[in-house]
Amino acid sequence: MNRIFFSIMLIFFFLPPAQAAETGMDSCNIFYHEGQFEAAIDCYRNVTDHHSAAVYYNMANSYAQLGQTGYSVLYYQRALCLSPHDSDISGNLSLIRKETGLFSPEPTLSQFVTGLLTTGQWSVLALSGLVLYVIFLFFLLRGKGHGPVEMVITICSLLIIILGSAGAWIQYLGQDRSVVIEDSGLLLSPFATASTSGTLKQGRLVRVDKQHEQFSYITDETGRKGWIATEKIVPVIPEKARPQ
Repeated sequence: MNRIFFSIMLIFFFLPPAQAAETGMDSCNIFYHEGQFEAAIDCYRNVTDHHSAAVYYNMANSYAQLGQTGYSVLYYQRALCLSPHDSDISGNLSLIRKETGLFSPEPTLSQFVTGLLTTGQWSVLALSGLVLYVIFLFFLLRGKGHGPVEMVITICSLLIIILGSAGAWIQYLGQDRSVVIEDSGLLLSPFATASTSGTLKQGRLVRVDKQHEQFSYITDETGRKGWIATEKIVPVIPEKARPQ
């Protein structure tokens, strides 16, 4: 575990000063450098723009220093949702998962392709295709464009809409997961006294399939299914950020 903390500390120290200043994190960083990690976490939560990749990243580093793998993975994942191409975030996340023995499956082709853009960028692409389609549809209806070029552009705009929408949806599904924040047994039924079929480590990513009272039926990264107390998992996408 010392290698995790040493590597995380190195990357943290080399965060661009301007980035920290822009989000008002200077005082929080002081707590971190002084080893007051709990105080640093509380401070980051009170930063004006605390829903940013930089703040989530530094909160994840602080939780890692405290040995709280579950919350550390949670905030690294949240940071990646906002900044999917940040090598510092992905590097620290991969390191802590490797050192704690968490399974990290290889991304599928669709996940790799959709990972090239964020959910917002895929949505903008789809919207751009829609605008282009509406413009050319307008000219077609007015009889000002019936040539092959116009038809090709119209078809391309439809493909852009489909591609952008599919990319945004796949990205959202990939992010719509929860993190186990406390070691827990994988229950066979939604009862506290139920038998277990295994253990879920903190930091494990799971997908919630359904809920029953205070329990959630989940599928983890390895394909295992079972029940877990809902209070022991936290969604990567905060509830208030989810589409209604």
